[in-house]
Amino acid sequence: MLVFFSAAASILIASCDATTSTQTDDGIPAVEAKQALQESGHASSDLGGALEAYVDSDLYVVVDADIDMDGALDKVVSNARNRGNELIFFKSTEGGYRTALVSTNLTEDGGRILGEIKQATGDVEDGEVVSIETFFPKGMDVATHYISYSNNEWELSRTVYKVSDWKNRENVIYLCEVKQGIPMRDLVSEEVVSMVRQIPDESVRDQVCKLESSPET
Repeated sequence: MLVFFSAAASILIASCDATTSTQTDDGIPAVEAKQALQESGHASSDLGGALEAYVDSDLYVVVDADIDMDGALDKVVSNARNRGNELIFFKSTEGGYRTALVSTNLTEDGGRILGEIKQATGDVEDGEVVSIETFFPKGMDVATHYISYSNNEWELSRTVYKVSDWKNRENVIYLCEVKQGIPMRDLVSEEVVSMVRQIPDESVRDQVCKLESSPET
């Protein structure tokens, strides 16, 4: 396993791949096809049956989502919880699906784990198509990452952090929206992963974040 760590958070940017003899319809082993895509970050060529290698694996989850706002449902593939950090977008075509993006699901080694991946909801103008929720197993600490689409590229547009202030105040939750603006295809790089902005420091949260009461109150 190859693991890289950022200064602010130890986001895993490369994971241990399950070895498989599954091949695409072009006769390309699925693992080799995936490695080639990881080197480029995205691909325009049709890899035929590559999607099936993930659909039939317990190591992955597959979600329906319109990744490019064309009205057709595509496929978002991610490593399952505690199984790694791969994120792959498959674009729906007349002949099936082609791989459009290889990136990270933004889970962290020893930190936030995968929650829910779903179609982003909101104004079409903001271009957000997918949201990825990650969270700490204990306590209230959730990061929801929003991925937007524009000009044939996907971007990590913003992250909304939701954390409880258990040290100083009871039943108080901070909602902190942090702008990102990072191309998803670049997040296979350690240097780029280190640029993902984390939740604001506790000393400034009262000024830059919203406060809400815990449901327990």
